[in-house]
Amino acid sequence: MPAWQRDRVLASNLGSNWRDLFSEFSEVPMAAASIGQVHAGKLASNGILVAVKIQYPGVADSISSDLNNLAVLLTASRMLPKGLYLDKTIANARLELGWECDYIREAECAKRFAEILQAEKGVFRVPRIFDEASGPRVLTMEMMKGVAVTKTMKNLSQEERDFIGTQILGLCFREVARYRFMQTDPNWTNFLWNAKDKKVYIVVIISRL
Repeated sequence: MPAWQRDRVLASNLGSNWRDLFSEFSEVPMAAASIGQVHAGKLASNGILVAVKIQYPGVADSISSDLNNLAVLLTASRMLPKGLYLDKTIANARLELGWECDYIREAECAKRFAEILQAEKGVFRVPRIFDEASGPRVLTMEMMKGVAVTKTMKNLSQEERDFIGTQILGLCFREVARYRFMQTDPNWTNFLWNAKDKKVYIVVIISRL
């Protein structure tokens, strides 16, 4: 996003004085993905380093029309395998992509997941959410210190690899069988490994209730 467009999203979600919420705000995004980009910052109220996720304008509104166009294309091209219920597949995609664009829902899921993991007292941690600097299209969370699992694995011992894999797999089973509350975006890049404190940080929580 150009700066003016980014600032417009921030102002519409946090108010015209959004910069007052931050004592520091990086103009250059530290990461970018399909629906938004992330900026590093520091909250003015408490000095905590944060990651500010900002959604691209129009992404949420375009989902429905994009999926309709996809359905027409697949039907017209006759590429669908026999027995696939396209209407149900599209409806499910519409629901889950809508969740991914709903940062208020993601914030609430992150808070609930943090409570679950706190009760476990294990190796996982979810970043804190700061509501005063968040909105429907902006999500501000505590900056986590760690390296993406995909990047750090090659530098770890087999024992460390086994530990991380076992912990994440075990969590997935507990999410399904015990908590009935599971992430729907368990991408490896959403897990950060902090070798110093032996913690796995989960930085994206978009959960199916």
